[in-house]
Formats: sequence, C-alpha cells, structure tokens
Amino acid sequence: MIQALNTTNGIVTSFNGTVNLTGSTGPTNSVAIAPGISGNFTQGVWTGAVTVTSIASNLVLRADDGAGHSGLSNPFQVVAPGQPPMIMTQPASLSVRTGTNVTFQGSATGSAPLSYGWRKNGSSLVDGGKISGSATSSLTISNIANKDGGQYSVLVTNAYGSVLSSNAALTILKGKATAALAFDPVTGAAIAVTVPEPPTLSVESRSSGLLILWPADPAWVLESSSDLSGESWTPVTDAPTQAGDQYTVPVQTSEPFRFYRLRYSPQ
Repeated sequence: MIQALNTTNGIVTSFNGTVNLTGSTGPTNSVAIAPGISGNFTQGVWTGAVTVTSIASNLVLRADDGAGHSGLSNPFQVVAPGQPPMIMTQPASLSVRTGTNVTFQGSATGSAPLSYGWRKNGSSLVDGGKISGSATSSLTISNIANKDGGQYSVLVTNAYGSVLSSNAALTILKGKATAALAFDPVTGAAIAVTVPEPPTLSVESRSSGLLILWPADPAWVLESSSDLSGESWTPVTDAPTQAGDQYTVPVQTSEPFRFYRLRYSPQ
C-alpha cells in the first residue's frame, strides 16, 4: 500500500493520480520492479502489488508523482522462495561493569517466518529473571553480575535451514558502577553520571623489577607524582602492558619518593 501524505503525515484524499515507482539498494544500484507506474490512487491510497525481479538487501522503493512530490519506503529484504536464514548483522562484543544492563542484537534474512534463539557458551537461554528477548533478535540481560560474562550467539532457523551467528564476548570490567552528580561549569546545571568504583593498585616484585598492577580497563589512567599536591600529577610515561586481566607498568625508582594513583578518564 502506498499513501499520498502531506507535510503533517495526513493522507491527501484529493490525490487520485498515479506515481512512478523505482527501487534501489544504494545511490547507484537500481533494482528492477514492476509495475513502473502505479494504478490510480483512491482517496490518496494505492493498494496494488509490486514485484521485485531479483533478490535484494536493504531495498528501498521510491514513489514520485512527477510534480515535485516523492517518498521512500523503509529498507527491506527480498529473498528467494525457500531461502535458508542468513545473518545480516552479527552481535557485537560488549565490556560493562556489574549492575548495568546490556543488549545484544543480531539480524538475519531468509524465508519467513524466522525463529531466533540466543545462547551463552553454547547453551540455550530462556526468558526469566534477568534474561529477556531470548527468542527475538535482541537479547537483554539486566543487572549484570560477574557470572554473566561469556560468549553469546544467536541461532536463526526457518523451515529451510538454520545459521549460527559469530560469538559476541561479554566482558565484565572490574569495579561496580555507582550513580553521581556532575556540574556543568558554564551553566551550573547538575548532570547525572555513572562513575565506577576505583580499582585497587598493587605492587609485585618480579625478576624484571618492581611492577604496579591494576585491573585491565582503559578507562583508568595511571598517574604519578613526586608529592601529593593536586597540580603535580601526570600520566606515567610507560605504556601499560596487559597480562591476563591486569595492566602492569614498572615502578620508577629514580627518585626517593614516587606516588601513584588511578584517574577515571572514559573514552
């Protein structure tokens, strides 16, 4: 169905003409469709059928009345009869702190209907508790805990086959997020922000010398100072080396005293 709409999305019931119909999957990728001209609209609506002559991904239909008025459909998939599922969007890996919510998304194309089933470490998930959307294209896990870390994937099936997405890793960062208020220095307005609890620094003696260690999280920057004044802190010159789930840097021993701290600096 195609509707003639005005600028406020109301149907133009006085329009009873025809429109030119074209299809494309990009600025220079035309896709043949039929008919090329619609039938006459009735009270601003045409309910005829459009045939797409080839398989297409993210196809957009354009209707143009030739008088400076045109409209576009939402992108959609055109699949062959009996087509097995094919993953269009792979779920992306996420790194979060405990107490937050996450959503994995994956999409597929293929002959309808498509069924989705999310998995963790190869085992099927079902809705309940903190899990929702396990049988849809979007899986949500609420109030993340350390045990929720792992590999997540989605299995898509239809009457003609199935396909399994790639794994998306859920990594749990150290330190629980807490709510706080920040103030805009220009307007003075209060802004709600989420600030994680600072991780703990530790020192180990190894064959290469003394090392400072802290949980691997790029949001935390290691700084050092020769005293505890607020103006003298600077990031350490050595880039941290990741060893497992920790960052390490060598302790600077060229001065009698050296202090270290972690500063929260999200990207």
